Amino acid sequence: MIAPESVLIQYTSPDGLTVVDITDSVLYSDAYFELQAAAVPGSFHITVKDSDQTHSFVSGGVIELWVGGVKMYGGFVTVPTKDFFFPADRTDKPVMTRRWSLDGVDFNHLLDKRVLRDTSNYTKAIDAILSSSGHYNDEYIIGTFSTYFDLDFSGGNTLDVFSKVSLVNDFTHMDLTGLLTKTAGSKVVTGVGTLFVDELDIGNHLQIDNSGGGAEGRLVASISSATSLTTTVNQVYSASGVQGRRVSTGWIWPTQGSTMRQVLDALVIETTIYGSKACIYWVDPDKCLNWVGLDHTMAGWGFSDIPDPGSGFIGWREGSASEDGSSVINEVFVWGGSPLGSSGTVKLAHKYNDTSITEHGRWQMAETHPGEEGYKSQGEVNARANALISGDTSGTSPLTGAQGLVNPDIQYTLTWYAHDVPIVDGSRQHLIPGNVTTLKLWSFSEDNGVTPFTLDVPMRQVRITFPTLPSENPGGDDLSFVQFQGTFGLQMADPVWWWAFLRRARPIPQAAPIITTNNSSTSFPYGSYFTGSPRETPNGSRVTFSIIPTYVPGTLEVYRNSVPQWPGVSFHETVPSSDTGGTFTFFAAPLVTDTIVCKCRTG
Repeated sequence: MIAPESVLIQYTSPDGLTVVDITDSVLYSDAYFELQAAAVPGSFHITVKDSDQTHSFVSGGVIELWVGGVKMYGGFVTVPTKDFFFPADRTDKPVMTRRWSLDGVDFNHLLDKRVLRDTSNYTKAIDAILSSSGHYNDEYIIGTFSTYFDLDFSGGNTLDVFSKVSLVNDFTHMDLTGLLTKTAGSKVVTGVGTLFVDELDIGNHLQIDNSGGGAEGRLVASISSATSLTTTVNQVYSASGVQGRRVSTGWIWPTQGSTMRQVLDALVIETTIYGSKACIYWVDPDKCLNWVGLDHTMAGWGFSDIPDPGSGFIGWREGSASEDGSSVINEVFVWGGSPLGSSGTVKLAHKYNDTSITEHGRWQMAETHPGEEGYKSQGEVNARANALISGDTSGTSPLTGAQGLVNPDIQYTLTWYAHDVPIVDGSRQHLIPGNVTTLKLWSFSEDNGVTPFTLDVPMRQVRITFPTLPSENPGGDDLSFVQFQGTFGLQMADPVWWWAFLRRARPIPQAAPIITTNNSSTSFPYGSYFTGSPRETPNGSRVTFSIIPTYVPGTLEVYRNSVPQWPGVSFHETVPSSDTGGTFTFFAAPLVTDTIVCKCRTG
């Protein structure tokens, strides 16, 4: 059997002067490359044979992977580790076998490591891009990144912010005369052009009454000359105080010192509010920043348990669907208003979902925000509670009903091989995280096989491994089977503006299900939260210990008699990933009476 795909793995030194093909030196049995959606940095691990001591790897070097001539991964070495290839080796020989373990992250890591700054003046706000300039659009704004960010990075590379940035939204408009406020009643606004109203405060809704019609939500109204537009404020969630809505006049840069990710997140919100389409972004293996509308994320093919490649559906090797209810919340209490103990009024929002309580039991959550901005009125605490329960400030989702925390996370995991991926124009069209993919599952049919269970779900992450080594092929063929394991979830179908609202109060939302493991677990899904004890017990002299699962580098926490141990001071990570698990080493041997507990993200 001839393996169907070529594999190329290449290392480039940080200065870009050394480029080495390490394909033949990689041990493929434990190699993996992982990509994630939403520009979250994926990770990789490879072990490199170095019996002649000719290789040299340093942190900041670049690792790149090609599969069948298609570039699939690009990232940075963050943890290069070298050790003996064998547990024991002769040291009296001039050449000793050694190996390298390389761990790292993909190019999306740059989004957190590039800082917004104006080299002409570091101490003032960066000039806004005004609508009157005629350049108030997302493509132009990202194009100016070359002025305000360092785009060069290790390996002699440059982040490309032009080639794959699409013009999705054009915000150019003329200001209309008049002032729009959140007071009850109506306001006549006259003039020519398009009016955009700031809707960041979604605790209040705006309603447009134009020629007898209406539109609830953000105000984007075009009027012609000699026309009067009457706008009416919907007071369902009225905020306290005088808070006039401002008319957008252009792109306002976040403060200097913000990361590129923070700037792009702000631009996503800008497109959601003032533009016609919401956008997503990521850095691909070709070192290009991608900026596309959500409507352009649909994959060109899907999966079915009755494959039909001619109609764009391939099969898979293993598949499962799991429901995780650990994050379900179906009853919420949110306190706001005046500070507790003051002479003011404390506000309480109590929201619940009877359907979810009947189906999954009662699971409660509370937040306390008395005296905090954004929670001072009844409308604001209601909005927060409704968003948590149903994904919408009014209590119902505009898409498929309740989509807040009341439903379990449903996750699909599928495995397929590179040679099964459809070819278009001579190149395989591999899925990338964020692609919305169609699953047609006859085995999950809900009408006894009359029609398949069909849904469109975004791929959250994909893990690339190599189950067949080149050396196992006839004649030492340099081709190999390349396996993909993808995780597909439904969270991306939630309204973008809802997630933006949640992020304001929850800066780091947990989008993926939380899976916990311990010493008794029979499997360790990648990224699960492991808590357990080492295999070995302290004997007063032992310094190296191992745990059952492998772990993601940099995530290991060690506790000695419940006291946290400092990495680099009390212990160091030795081999995060090996065939038998992960290891770490104390600088001083624990006592026989010591109790050791480890926590990590499993690799």
